[in-house]
Amino acid sequence: MFKKRFALLLALCLAATLLAGCGREPTQEEPPAKEGDPDVLQIKTGLGPMATYLDLDGLSQETLDSCYETLDLTQESPETGASLHITETMGDSTLLYVAFTLTCPQTEDSLPNFQAALLDGTGLASSKLPTPATELRVAEAGDGSFNCLAIFDWDTEFLSAGEAISLMVERGEEDPSGSPFVLAITWTPQKLAPVQSATLKNEGGDTVGNALLSPLSLKLSLKETGGQSAEALSNSITLLDGKGDSLVVNGAFTLSGSSAVVGGGAFFAPVEPSAVRTIQVGNYTAEFSQ
Repeated sequence: MFKKRFALLLALCLAATLLAGCGREPTQEEPPAKEGDPDVLQIKTGLGPMATYLDLDGLSQETLDSCYETLDLTQESPETGASLHITETMGDSTLLYVAFTLTCPQTEDSLPNFQAALLDGTGLASSKLPTPATELRVAEAGDGSFNCLAIFDWDTEFLSAGEAISLMVERGEEDPSGSPFVLAITWTPQKLAPVQSATLKNEGGDTVGNALLSPLSLKLSLKETGGQSAEALSNSITLLDGKGDSLVVNGAFTLSGSSAVVGGGAFFAPVEPSAVRTIQVGNYTAEFSQ
């Protein structure tokens, strides 16, 4: 069963060191270099931004390579001197992490008040891309620069590899720390982790909902609750291996609704999909094919 309070405390602790490992030299305690994709090896040794928020040690290189990619995309605002630089992404069709650096030369000592949004390839605010739950983590990097991790989370599948999306970062006129700006970068994701789908059934074998599982996230939809609250169902989520043993999983998952519920969340320690055979939610069970 997921322990939400522990997971939330873990996330807050990790946020305090967001991106702190970037650019430092490996120490003797870190694993020696191995052959393979240098980008993947970097995050596996804890040097990349994603690895300061996510515990990636349990993932194989093959799984990491399916959902992680580096970018080097920049947009600048000549009028204000602000600039946006996207460095890396990791995600699946329901969840996307975007690491970027924002530079605001006119910013005072306090963090600037800005927002991040994910739009479709047009980059327009009227984008048809469904609005995700959004979380923005920010750490000062000095000289008016800030290392940021934006987390975009949907209840179901929306993103597709090969389809353009845009990150828009905006600071409005209400922020007294500097000039307003709007910066947007468009790119086409090439790597999104595969998502497995399984049917949730009750004890009688009737279909009651659906589960979506990737190495990074778990999403659920139930058309009935069996008399349990959404909170109780959230706390009852359990992943089992092929032997029927519970897997130790750290994540933050929230279901909402009354007669029917939807929701889910992300793993702080992503899981190998092949390790998961069954998911239990209350009295409901879904079995994933291997």
